Amino acid sequence: MTDKMSKILSLMRDYKPRTLREIEETVGAKCSSSVTNLYQKGLLLATDIKYYMKVLAYKGGGRWKRPHGRRRWYLLPKEEEEPPITREVTYEERDSSGRKNVTRTELMQFKPYAEQARVAKGDEDQRVIDVLKKSSVALFSYEIADKCGLSEKRSSNILFRLVNEKEPILHKAGWRRLKDEERTDLMFRRGYLYYSNLDQLKERIARHDVLTGQK
Repeated sequence: MTDKMSKILSLMRDYKPRTLREIEETVGAKCSSSVTNLYQKGLLLATDIKYYMKVLAYKGGGRWKRPHGRRRWYLLPKEEEEPPITREVTYEERDSSGRKNVTRTELMQFKPYAEQARVAKGDEDQRVIDVLKKSSVALFSYEIADKCGLSEKRSSNILFRLVNEKEPILHKAGWRRLKDEERTDLMFRRGYLYYSNLDQLKERIARHDVLTGQK
């Protein structure tokens, strides 16, 4: 075990949940690979990854309201504790108005690496599927990401895989342009629309918002 890993375990012996950033700030060095190593060896437990949205001011006075990061908390379990272990964690997130950040406290489960690795992929896929099935209209990838609490990149990767399955339950649609008697399928300005049944696509097209700015 490296000196850095020993420092991390010494820090975590107060049995308090910490994010990677909090660990690095106390240790005074980058610790990503060391924390991952301890997690994979079963010495540390961790929560599911939590994607978050915050209000961030930027030049011009505007606000970003999309998911722009993610957190995972780590915990050193006490000898008598058996996972999963539940602990309170505190974090900052934008409120329902989208205009300011508030501090939230949430009970989260800490699990070993093997269990997390097994369920994470399926959980995210199911969240995407559930959001689309419950929607009254087809949705863009960034809209699905917002509703699922995923990053836009992660949402796009999941959707790409789901719509390209041998027997897909989700589908995507763009718009069709005729040029020189040939039909070309193109993305809308905001990407492809995703849907689980054709009525969702028809309803979204009927709103006349998907071709805004299209040439």
